[in-house]
Formats: sequence, C-alpha cells, structure tokens
Amino acid sequence: MQLKAMRHAEVFLHSTGPSEPELECTGLTTVRSLSDAVRTSVEESGDKRVAVIPEGPYLVPHSELLLQTT
Repeated sequence: MQLKAMRHAEVFLHSTGPSEPELECTGLTTVRSLSDAVRTSVEESGDKRVAVIPEGPYLVPHSELLLQTT
C-alpha cells in the first residue's frame, strides 16, 4: 500500500513512537510538525488535497531482523 501511495504523491510520516533508525527503515520523509508539513506541502504543490491516515500500520513497514542488525 505504501508504494501505491508513493507512486502518486509525496508521503510523509509523523510519529512519536519509533526511534530514528526505525523511522529511517520506512523509506518515508519524517516530519516533526504535522501542521508545518501540511502547510509546506500545500504551498509547494498548490494542491489543497491532503490525506491523513491516523493509526498505522498502514504506512509503517518494518522488519524485526533489519531492526536488530542495525
């Protein structure tokens, strides 16, 4: 599902749970402020349509093996 979304739009991740190394494994651009990320995206793209997916794990793939070896 993540790759489908990434084919059509830039996908950002805002999460307070995972550590930095875990977030890097997602392949997504992480943002610290959701409101700033939405504002910047709308300003840069000119498109006011925004999708917000609360409650993962829809866009947060992970691998226990990968996380243990990094």
